[in-house]
Amino acid sequence: MPTMRLPAHDGGSYDVAEPGSWTVLAALPGATADATSYPAGWQEIPGAPGCTLEATTYRDLANEFAAGGVAVRALSMATPRAAAPWAERLGLTYPVLSDVDAELVTALRLPTFHAGGRDHLKRLTLVVDPGRVVQAVQFPIADPAGSVGEALALVREALRRSEPARS
Repeated sequence: MPTMRLPAHDGGSYDVAEPGSWTVLAALPGATADATSYPAGWQEIPGAPGCTLEATTYRDLANEFAAGGVAVRALSMATPRAAAPWAERLGLTYPVLSDVDAELVTALRLPTFHAGGRDHLKRLTLVVDPGRVVQAVQFPIADPAGSVGEALALVREALRRSEPARS
């Protein structure tokens, strides 16, 4: 995972992977407060609907991720300004990063689709270890809420494997 800071919905700028920690980076196709801004046919695009459900499931499991020292980040190609009202309305406790210029998309060759005159990320999740190595990829994601529990299980298993053996 490259070292890269992206702007977030809260006005801050964050590294895409928390330095020295496990990070779950969830790519969301749409992260805007105005559902009417989605292009016609959005609900029929495989993997497009479900951003709010996935985001709030991460929010609801935030304590479980934090208990393992795992940072959560969302990634969108929406501008921070477009994502801010959505993230605030949902009470998200983690940053929604904006890759509106496709810097990370290009660096990692993340899958996108074009709809409504702009590019959107395909829904996927990256599990990144403290050494910035992607240890797991969830793609495609058919169940946005279920994928959050799967990401948590992946991290827990990785943390369990990395614990020193006890005698």
